[in-house]
Amino acid sequence: MPLELLNTLASVGTFVVIATTAIAAVVQLHHMRGSNQIIALTELRETMESEGFREARRFIAANIPSLLDDERQHARLVQLPRPRELESISIVANFFENVGALVACGTGSARGADPNTCRFLILWRPH
Repeated sequence: MPLELLNTLASVGTFVVIATTAIAAVVQLHHMRGSNQIIALTELRETMESEGFREARRFIAANIPSLLDDERQHARLVQLPRPRELESISIVANFFENVGALVACGTGSARGADPNTCRFLILWRPH
């Protein structure tokens, strides 16, 4: 076998190995992204189902309308840090800000944010 042919076959073999490695890396990245999405959605679900989050939502549903109607309370609503009795507002608002950030950066799907089926949007929609 001539030396040039052997050299060409070695180069082609090296190219095949590198191309196969690159394809395997892309497939692995795709699987990792899917795993990260599952982890993020699981954490969101756990937060939504936690007693602290449910209590914060109950507080907001019961108290925000009257706080918004009282002009004297407006300053307390935007005060940072929030008064301890109004921390529930931050808990719920930060949760939905994180959901929006996940959708905006592509971790979540905007297609899945149908207001009739998406639990996050159903929670936020005024009743």
